[in-house]
Amino acid sequence: MIDTANSVHAAVGQIQNHVPVRSTLRIPVAAVALAVSAWFALGWVQARDTGRADALVSGSTRLSAARATQARSLLDSAGTLNPDRTVDLVRAHLAFDQHHYETAIRILESVTRSEPQNVFAWSQLGYTAGAGGRLSVARLAGRHVAQLVPKIR
Repeated sequence: MIDTANSVHAAVGQIQNHVPVRSTLRIPVAAVALAVSAWFALGWVQARDTGRADALVSGSTRLSAARATQARSLLDSAGTLNPDRTVDLVRAHLAFDQHHYETAIRILESVTRSEPQNVFAWSQLGYTAGAGGRLSVARLAGRHVAQLVPKIR
């Protein structure tokens, strides 16, 4: 019986030495850590690029062609895997600034369809549609803004 217990103990020791459990777990843990780090880095780059593009577009002067191209490039970079519609709002602002009203309206209608409670998108749609001569869209957007903004007494 002692021999059997010793041989079982020896066999377990050999299995533990043969299958390195700790080193086997290191690879998946390192892969998960790398994926999480890459995700955070991508989020940081997207936030930075969105901020830079917004700063370019929100300036008080009209954008030059080179600056508009730079803003478009930043927005393309920021839009990668970004579920936030802020990038689309800045794209619409850029299109509006370049007098591409139909493009801006199309972008803003997409945003308002996916986020019907986004009062900023509705107000931007109303303003853009009015500037582009699409008065029925501007009126519709105005009604949505009036419904979303609480009455102030």
